[in-house]
Amino acid sequence: MTDQLIERLIERNAEQSGLYTDPGITAKRRRYRTDHPTEVAAFYCMDGRLKMNELTGGEVPTGIILPVRNIGAIFDLGWSALKERMERAVEYAISRGKQNLFLVTYHFSIGEKHRGCRGHNYEVSAAQESALRLIAQIERVFGKGHEQVHPVLFGIETDRKTFILHDRSGGRRAVMLEHVGADDQRLLEIIRELHPTMPKVVANDFLPFLRGNVAHVAAATGKTPVDLDHVEDVLCVGRGGSDWLDQALVVDDDDPELDDAVAKAAGIIRENRDADRISRQGGVLIGLSSYAKLGYQRAGAIEVAQRLTRLSMDAIKRHQPDMDGFFTPVTGIVYLKSRKLEIIES
Repeated sequence: MTDQLIERLIERNAEQSGLYTDPGITAKRRRYRTDHPTEVAAFYCMDGRLKMNELTGGEVPTGIILPVRNIGAIFDLGWSALKERMERAVEYAISRGKQNLFLVTYHFSIGEKHRGCRGHNYEVSAAQESALRLIAQIERVFGKGHEQVHPVLFGIETDRKTFILHDRSGGRRAVMLEHVGADDQRLLEIIRELHPTMPKVVANDFLPFLRGNVAHVAAATGKTPVDLDHVEDVLCVGRGGSDWLDQALVVDDDDPELDDAVAKAAGIIRENRDADRISRQGGVLIGLSSYAKLGYQRAGAIEVAQRLTRLSMDAIKRHQPDMDGFFTPVTGIVYLKSRKLEIIES
């Protein structure tokens, strides 16, 4: 069964890599960047139901959003790796005369509390407070006047796949499901109403996210969702999988206490198994790293991925001993220019 899961990963990656490198889609992505220059990062949970590009109805091409993922969308700019990662993103934007939009998300289920975010014990208020703390931290680091970085509180309701845009305080909000049929002018008005100081260029570059989600929600209206609950059978630890992995929990390696996030993720997959939402025969844990250039960057990515695989399997053995032996460990690296996965060990 696990061999089939690994084959599924390879096939899915080959499909998505082919799309990413398709000449027409490559041109579309370049054109999008020209039309929408703001650099966008999204801080969101490892939850496999949260596929940011899919939630925009394909309006925002793959490769535009910088994904930052952890259990519960819990982050701390005091983590050295995360601080340096976001500093690089901001420096890159400044060097090219662009601005940064940081989508700080939380998620929940409107239909069943326990389909919500386990990272915050399914409490929506706790998830929102965590997101607001991160926004305050972003403002302390990059400026409260938002001269360069514009953090936005952004909810995702997983049952109906709808975005929820909040104002700076978190008090006022606009649910995209309630604006099905709204044109660009109305959606821009909503952005201006909730974020009156957001520069016009950033608001225009934020618009495709809302427009795409409105279209996505409208297309799904009346259909029975097939992924209301967790169905993940793959745990990915590291970077390079957010764009193409399906039915997977994705944990970036920014958190210095990574073993805790890995243990909680393994716990979610254990619940999936025990509830017969996935096969009891086994799952896959993939330690993943990415690289942008051949040579020493690729060699270094292999070292990182191997370490993440070892660390994650050890964490499961210590904190989720009943899952020891359930996961087949796989080590992989992803070439960022093609999104192509290369299996190093399995």
